[in-house]
Amino acid sequence: MSAQSVHSFQKIQKITIEELALLLDKPDVNIIDVRLGRDLKKSDQKIKGAVIEDPYEIETWAKKYPKENTIAIYCA
Repeated sequence: MSAQSVHSFQKIQKITIEELALLLDKPDVNIIDVRLGRDLKKSDQKIKGAVIEDPYEIETWAKKYPKENTIAIYCA
């Protein structure tokens, strides 16, 4: 993980489900589901509009989201 990535992680804020619900239809918000394999397949709870990304490939996919956007990542 690069120094820039570590710095970015220092800006992470946890939000509640209710706070996330207020962000869902905003164009400057990207919702990212980082669940893998069995956890993703067995879940019947998915957020509409969420994009599935591999959490182990963050260095690759993080570049495709605008830096000025709010990124909400979930795994539960």
